[in-house]
Amino acid sequence: MASTPGYSLHRASPEEVGIPSASLAAMLRRIEIGQLNLHSLLVIRHGRLVTERNWDPYGPETLHRMYSVSKGFAGVGIGFLIDAGLVRLTDRIVDHFPELVPADVHPWISAMTVRHLLTMSTAHSFTSYKQAEDTDLVRTFFTVPPTRPPGRLFAYDTSAAVVLGALIERVSGLSLTGFLHDRLWSRLGCEGGLRALRTPTALPVDHAGSSPAWREVETNPAGVDQAGSGVMCTPRDLARLGLFCLNRGLVDGRQLLSSDYLIAATTPQISTDLKPGYDPALDAGYGYQIWCTPYDGFAFHGMGGQLALMHPEQDLVVVATADDQLDGSVIRTVQSAVWEGLLPALDDRQASAPGVDPGDSPFFGQQVSDLPAAAKAAIAIGGVIIDIIPK
Repeated sequence: MASTPGYSLHRASPEEVGIPSASLAAMLRRIEIGQLNLHSLLVIRHGRLVTERNWDPYGPETLHRMYSVSKGFAGVGIGFLIDAGLVRLTDRIVDHFPELVPADVHPWISAMTVRHLLTMSTAHSFTSYKQAEDTDLVRTFFTVPPTRPPGRLFAYDTSAAVVLGALIERVSGLSLTGFLHDRLWSRLGCEGGLRALRTPTALPVDHAGSSPAWREVETNPAGVDQAGSGVMCTPRDLARLGLFCLNRGLVDGRQLLSSDYLIAATTPQISTDLKPGYDPALDAGYGYQIWCTPYDGFAFHGMGGQLALMHPEQDLVVVATADDQLDGSVIRTVQSAVWEGLLPALDDRQASAPGVDPGDSPFFGQQVSDLPAAAKAAIAIGGVIIDIIPK
């Protein structure tokens, strides 16, 4: 972990930060061989940017929909509320939404705490709003019948993240993205926007046509930020959030968020060994809306290949944005390339003084891609990537 964390993302040559150029080039070749539909790829060590590639027509300023990376934003936001004494991990979630809780609420629903939602150990076996024809996604969390007492098992439940986002809005008076913008974004020197799609609360169940009733919308004053999958930001700003968590909440010598909370959020709080497709070599547990990884790392994962991978001991952050919804290969390929090729090569003893101008480095630049016209058209709509593949 860096002793003087910074968030400006100034460029450096690989050797300046203890990365052999040959190892970095080999990692990038391995990723390129995979023929991934990447939008961006960033590698940061000791707070310095050593690789930034963007594939046409995407650029550094392009907002990307982060899908389930959004959950990490919700986990960080809850930390700020806990630090302020506005919420406790032991709070029953029903106590914060009394008007949405039915009179005959199941005792397992009543027993759920904020911590259960953060660790995906709720009373639901999967996302509640996908089990009900109700556009109030938060309400479904309290009305859909539970399957087991909370706290016993891990089950990936996006509705838990939506409720956490709603909790932030209820307690702070600001949306998740508005709250984080005020508390964090400017202090990290974030350069891009931060916004989110909204839940369809109060809209008719057929508001999205043939899509499900729970389909998020661009704007909706009656809804809340879709904290499970709707946050949008730039790849660089996602990297800054990853650095913030890696640096345990320290910014310019100030502790903006409790280090104890962030240590808990980014280290295993529950086992994921009963998750479908569980691979003990890859699944290292779950923190507070954040995945834990091998080699004592942690990660934000999002559908379509959105990734922020952090390794505190090596002071390394790797970010990717992509659209691989057809095969899901980006996260797997990028993480493996980092773990097998880059991590073993890091050596601060070999760090050198500044050499070549990083601006002339082959590790930076705009890459040509052969994306379909639909993808290029999406760029023109406010410069925001929301969906490439129709749902």
